[in-house]
Amino acid sequence: MQTRVIKSFRTGLLAAVILSICGLALAGRGFSPGEMLAILGRFKPLYLGLAFVLSFGLWVAEAVRVQVILDLLGEKMPFHLALTVALSTAFALGVTPFGAGGPPVQTYLLTRYGISLDKSLTVAAVQAAWTLGFFLPVLPLALWLGFGHNPGEVGSLLLLGISWLLLLVLGVGWLLRYPRFIYLATVRLCRFVPGRLSRRRHSLARRVYHEVLLVSRTFALMLSSKARGLIPVTLWTAVTWGCVFLNGPLLLEGIGIPAPWLQVVAQQIVIYFVISTIPLPGGSGLAEMGAALVFKPLLPSHFLGGFIAVWRFFTYYLQIIIGGPVFWQALPRRSNP
Repeated sequence: MQTRVIKSFRTGLLAAVILSICGLALAGRGFSPGEMLAILGRFKPLYLGLAFVLSFGLWVAEAVRVQVILDLLGEKMPFHLALTVALSTAFALGVTPFGAGGPPVQTYLLTRYGISLDKSLTVAAVQAAWTLGFFLPVLPLALWLGFGHNPGEVGSLLLLGISWLLLLVLGVGWLLRYPRFIYLATVRLCRFVPGRLSRRRHSLARRVYHEVLLVSRTFALMLSSKARGLIPVTLWTAVTWGCVFLNGPLLLEGIGIPAPWLQVVAQQIVIYFVISTIPLPGGSGLAEMGAALVFKPLLPSHFLGGFIAVWRFFTYYLQIIIGGPVFWQALPRRSNP
């Protein structure tokens, strides 16, 4: 199982690299290493340093958020382990379509570090809920501030993405509210699986139902009894997204271009949400072309590709470069016979 997961992550990583290169070529119209060197030469070292601080701040905020949620569930985790979970999850999110690999990796590592399965799943559920809670109220305002009264195709994609996300959330919420449906669905699905698994479908369904029921009860208990404790979760969620979206205007200032901070942040929020609804690893390819919509009006054409590459380095590539080795080290090693 572990070997198959690693192979799938490698495939996703390779696809992300190829799509990113294609996206940069299309967005920059002839992006080249010389263009990259030219844009790097214009950056003020202070601003590149601040961009690194934002990236590391994002990982620290994610680790602290994991600790805060676990504390609400009556569990404790050392910071270095929480940071390992955060970095590994970021890597898995970045190399799988829709970021689908993130929650399983997070859940696996949390259980490996001694957190029960139901509480590990609850951590993932809380993070997903708070991400939704950030985007849904902010998106309409970001669309208006970023693209004005005539958003065009961006507005259509945004509406499609919100609709898809709402359906997904409603579906998950319904399953948590009525977990017995999981039992029935598992029993019926296992009928189509030959062999031993089909014969054990009722036992398997009861185990799945039990875990979903525990997650449902744990999540509901946390929301009802620890309302004040959820404020830090909200604040750390805001910090994580702030570290992501401040990179754009900060990097523009770094090459001496006065940035309309509010507009650039708003446009990044919209673009980031749209690419998260597309089944590409890390939104690669589409993210680069979406970034061109944001930065093209502000940059000379010969700087566009290089600037987008630097922006993607701090908002995406760096988490892959750091998160991949951390995830590899976190995996258990097979003992030699």
